[in-house]
Amino acid sequence: MYLPILGLTVINAGVLHCLSRYSTTSFSHLSNRYVWIISVVLAWLMYTLDWMILYPRLRSHLRKLPTVKAANILGERPRGKTPLAWFHRYPDADVIHMHGLFGKQVLYPASPEALRDIFSTNSYHWAKPWGIRAFLARIIGFGLILSEGDAHRNQRKFLTPAFNIRNIRALSSLMWSKTSIFLDQLEKENEAQGSVEITYWASRLTLDIIGPAALSRDFQTMTSADDPIAHAFREILEPSPGLVTFMVSNMFLPQWLATRLPVRANEIIANQCSRVREQCRNILVEKRDNFKKLKAAEEGREDDILQHIMSTGQFGDEEIIEQMLTFLAAGHETTASALTWCTYVLAQRPDLQSRLREEIRNNISSMSTPVSSTALESMPLLNGVCEEVLRLYPTVPLTIREAQCDTTMAGIPIPKGVVALIVPYAINRHPSYWGENASDFVPERWIDTGKDGTQRANKHGGAHSNYCETTFLHGPRSCIGRDFAKTELRCAVAGIVGSFELELLEPEREVVIGGTVTTKPVGGLKLKLRRVHGW
Repeated sequence: MYLPILGLTVINAGVLHCLSRYSTTSFSHLSNRYVWIISVVLAWLMYTLDWMILYPRLRSHLRKLPTVKAANILGERPRGKTPLAWFHRYPDADVIHMHGLFGKQVLYPASPEALRDIFSTNSYHWAKPWGIRAFLARIIGFGLILSEGDAHRNQRKFLTPAFNIRNIRALSSLMWSKTSIFLDQLEKENEAQGSVEITYWASRLTLDIIGPAALSRDFQTMTSADDPIAHAFREILEPSPGLVTFMVSNMFLPQWLATRLPVRANEIIANQCSRVREQCRNILVEKRDNFKKLKAAEEGREDDILQHIMSTGQFGDEEIIEQMLTFLAAGHETTASALTWCTYVLAQRPDLQSRLREEIRNNISSMSTPVSSTALESMPLLNGVCEEVLRLYPTVPLTIREAQCDTTMAGIPIPKGVVALIVPYAINRHPSYWGENASDFVPERWIDTGKDGTQRANKHGGAHSNYCETTFLHGPRSCIGRDFAKTELRCAVAGIVGSFELELLEPEREVVIGGTVTTKPVGGLKLKLRRVHGW
C-alpha cells in the first residue's frame, strides 16, 4: 500500500511543482511545503478511489466471474436466502462474486470443487476475520473452532482421539438416560400449561448431556429451577436483532472500541460469558484436584473430554478453559438447534411421525430399554429424518473466511485479502446437487432400498459429492463433534417421537429462522404433546 502512495505523491508533487513554477495561475503561489501536503492528500484520494472502486470494477480478474449486487446477507432471515437465489440464477457457477463494503471483494463458493479447495486443499490459506473471531471468542472461547494455522493443527491433533467413534458410541446410554428425564419434564409442562416451549428444553437436554460427557459435571439443568449456565447461554444466543447487529459491527470496529460500545448486547455478552467462564474455572480446579488423587492412588482416570485434554500435557490452565468454553457452547447449542427444527418439521407431518414412531417402537421396546448407538444407526427412517433436518436447517447457516495469502479456488487465482462467505443454508439447498426438490423435506433421499425391498441408511443423500452438504464443514476445519451431535440427535428424536404425537400450538404463525450464532425460531417454538401409550 505504501509504495503506490509514495509513487503517487512524488508524481503529484512534480506536477504541482511545475504548475507553481511555470504557470500564471494561482498554483504559482504554492510553496514547497504546501506542494507536498497537497500531493500526499491527492495520493491518498487517488489510491482510495482505485482500491475501492476502479480496481475491483475495472481491473480485477474476479469481475469476470458471475457478479451480483451487494446485499446484507448477515442481517437477513433466514441467513442465506439471497445466496440461494443466486445459486438458482447461476446453477453452474463455481464461484459467485460480489462487491462488498470499502472495496472488499466477496466470493461465494458454490461448487464442490471450490468448496474442496477452501475446506481441504488450501484450508490453512483461509482464516476467520479477526473481528468475528474476537466477537465469537467472548462466547465460545479461543478454542479449537477459532484457532488458526499451527495452533489449530496442534489442537486438532491432541483433541481428535477424545472424539473417536468408539468413545461416542459408549455415551449412548448417558444420552438415552438424559432423554428419559427430558421426556418427563416435557410431559409435566405440557400437562400444566397445555404446551411446551421446545427450544428451551432442547438446550437444557443437550447441556445436561455435554456436561457429564465433556466435563464429568452434571449440571442437572432440566430439574433445577434456573441453572446459571443454562440462563447465560439462553441470554447470549437469543435471536435478537440487537445481537446480530452487534456481531456485524465487530467486523469493522477495532475490539478496544467494540467491547466498549454502550449497547445492551455488549452488556449481556460481558456479564453472562464471565459467569460461564468462572464456572469453567471452578470445574477445572476441582477436576485437577481429583486428577491428582487418582494419580496418587494409581487408579483409572475419569473418561471424559476434559480429562483427556488435561492428560495430554499440551495445554495450560487458561488454554483448557478456552477449550471448555468451546465444547460447552458448541457441544450443546448445535444439537439443540437441530432437535428444535426436527420437531418443527415433524409437527407438520403427522404421517411421517406415525411411520417414524412405528420404526422406533419396532427396534426399541420401551424407553426403559437400554439403547445402543448401533440400534439407533440401524433405523433408516430415523437416520433419514435427522440427516434431512441437518441438511435443510444447518445450525451455523453462514461462515466467513479471508484469504491470508494468494491462493486458488476451483482453478481461479484469488489474491490475499479477498473474503469468502460459505453459506451452508444455500449450498445444502442447491438445485444442481439436490434436484428440483432441493428445498423440500425428503428423508427418503437418505435411504437405499435393495432389490429384496430391505432398506438401509446411506451417507450421501443422493448427492454426487460430500461437499454438496456443508453443515459440519469438511477437511481440517470440519466439526470435531459431528458424530457426537448425530448420536445425540438420534437419541432425542427417537425418545420424543416414540413417546408423543407432536402438534404446533400455533400452526398459523409463520416460523422465522433467526439466531445470532446458531439458528433458532424467532420467538421460540411451542408444541402440544399427546402421549402415545404402549411404549
